[in-house]
Amino acid sequence: MIADLGCSSGMNTLLLASNLIKTIHEILYERLFPDESLRLIHSSYSVHWLYQVPEGLESNKQNIYIAKTSLLDVLQAYGNQFQTDFTKFLQLRLEELVHDGRMVITFRCRSSLDPTNDECSTLWELLTMSLLEMLKEGLVRESYINSFNLPFYFPHGDELRRIIEEHRSFSLDDMDIFEVSWDPHDIECNNRGKKQLNR
Repeated sequence: MIADLGCSSGMNTLLLASNLIKTIHEILYERLFPDESLRLIHSSYSVHWLYQVPEGLESNKQNIYIAKTSLLDVLQAYGNQFQTDFTKFLQLRLEELVHDGRMVITFRCRSSLDPTNDECSTLWELLTMSLLEMLKEGLVRESYINSFNLPFYFPHGDELRRIIEEHRSFSLDDMDIFEVSWDPHDIECNNRGKKQLNR
């Protein structure tokens, strides 16, 4: 734990704090906890966020995520980045868990093998269309749109199973997949989850 009591507020404190955070990131941020210190790890809606935007997305012009017009290399770049990140996540958490510890993860997946299907891409394609309209009106630069890609990936359940089995350090006790129908105007939306598959 770190406490800076140099001043109550203002740039002096923020500058030092940002330097400390940067130093911590450079030395160890990859690890979160000491070796074999945790009995249960829970992660909710975070693992689908990627460590970084995948490299090799130059062909994904006028898209901000995987889209129906994206080339195969874009799909592969996103899938490879997720595999790299999730494998690293498993390795680091393995070092932090005690023997016979447990991990529970909740995050977005997709039901289709095709990452360009409507459940994954429709919202982001609509956002892309809005950005392209702004481009026509001169409100944004084309280079900004072409250089921007969202850093997340919704894997398929089979991808998760394969990565976990290849890692060989965790056993998959249970995988529940829920189909959620969400209406932003429905105050009962939290009760609309439907259990679709239990593995």
